[in-house]
Amino acid sequence: MNYFLTDGCYYIVDLPGYGYAKVSKAERAFFANLINPYLKTRSELAGILQLIDARHGPVAGDHQMLDWLRESGRRVLYVLTKADKLSGNGRQRMLKEAGERLGSKNCIMFSSLTGMGADDIRSWIAESLALAQKSDRLR
Repeated sequence: MNYFLTDGCYYIVDLPGYGYAKVSKAERAFFANLINPYLKTRSELAGILQLIDARHGPVAGDHQMLDWLRESGRRVLYVLTKADKLSGNGRQRMLKEAGERLGSKNCIMFSSLTGMGADDIRSWIAESLALAQKSDRLR
């Protein structure tokens, strides 16, 4: 797991082994044994950003995590990355399709090249932290 201290007050934790990580099945299983307990038991976890390539939508490697997220009760934002690679109509179509496939309207388009969606992600994180503090989940 890779921890990034952000604004000096909270961490963003990158979890390897899900999504596009080029690893063997054995390594993926090893990661799952480390990561799943973290996701299930970490009371300080204010929210989860699930990154999904907008060009393809959820792929086979995403489904284990997506199933768990649906059942977890955790606050989740599905971030459809590489949005700059799609046309405006393609983005709208994928956003609608992803929402239907994920069973959530909590999806946004994001592009690291153009910054599209970055402010929405920052707002979602701030709201998640505020909700977590309000419920005394953060220490």
